[in-house]
Amino acid sequence: MPFVPSDERDSIRIYVQAALDDLEYYEPLLQWLRPLLEYIRESRREVSPEVLRGEIEHNHNLLIELCDRVFSRTMGQAIRSNPNMESYKRADLALRVENCGRLMGYHKCPTGHTKADKQYCDMPKYCRRCARIEAYKRAEALYERCIPILSRMPSGYNFRLVTCTTKPSGDIRSDAELAIDAWAKTYRGIFKDDQSAAWRRVEVGSQNGMVHIHALVLSRYVKQPELSAYWEKRTNAPIVSINAVKGYKELKKTCYEVSKYVTDPDKHIEKYGLIEGVKWVSELAYDLRRLKLSQTYGMFRADVFERRMGEAPPAPKEQDPCHCDQCGELWTEYIELHEPRGPPLLNIIKTSGASGT
Repeated sequence: MPFVPSDERDSIRIYVQAALDDLEYYEPLLQWLRPLLEYIRESRREVSPEVLRGEIEHNHNLLIELCDRVFSRTMGQAIRSNPNMESYKRADLALRVENCGRLMGYHKCPTGHTKADKQYCDMPKYCRRCARIEAYKRAEALYERCIPILSRMPSGYNFRLVTCTTKPSGDIRSDAELAIDAWAKTYRGIFKDDQSAAWRRVEVGSQNGMVHIHALVLSRYVKQPELSAYWEKRTNAPIVSINAVKGYKELKKTCYEVSKYVTDPDKHIEKYGLIEGVKWVSELAYDLRRLKLSQTYGMFRADVFERRMGEAPPAPKEQDPCHCDQCGELWTEYIELHEPRGPPLLNIIKTSGASGT
């Protein structure tokens, strides 16, 4: 197996090994992304760990790109073989996920800055890349909404990170529905008042499929035993935690904690292996379809925020697609690119022997 620094997750090793095992497909792409190709080739020979460590750190972004590609391609195969999904949806969804991250070209401004133009699937339930992007955008938007509240914090209130668990029943969808309903009742019964707010997110653990709620709550002080007793009456699970969030740095970290995707796909890869891990994530995504995995309450809602704060909530930061991110100049040139592809997958429909035999 290729050398990877000890602080890298085991999932990275698995993705890289999968690429090495299927170089016929990945070789054209790796030829295009030369620094990463050099890392993989050297890692297959006897090279000092120090040299490889430097290569990996230097090409970290390319390494993550390769991991995303391996995951997306494997997910496409899992979607095509999912018997629970409607057959007419499989091919389109699989193709959409497989093509996520494809480099279409890049923009160039007069000062020489460039920006990649990539194709995204916008399917975070099935895509490692888009789940990461969506979580980042949610966290940033939530943090921006928290800043004016934190600067004008009502007396006696504080932001708190709340985690509420359930007991795994073996039916993740039922557990998620129970947790969602119980949290709505818990917010109304424990936290809700004229100044409160909450953002909650459903998460599924990788070890035993335990569904739990992470929430950023703005509220008065609530005792943990009180919350535990209230939650247990509705879920038969008493394990909860509630901790004050102090300062801007901790608040931003908490915003990212409660904005993560419903499960960490890499943990499932590490537990089950690439094929089975991706299959588990695919089945989970399908199982949780049409459920509201995240929800805002109180002042985190735009209309309530404006009514109570006397101003509209901060608009999400959006980059002007016509201007350079770095200098603000208009893009003046677009260079179209065509990614190389490996050989197509061939499906054997039918085989037969020679006539007369």
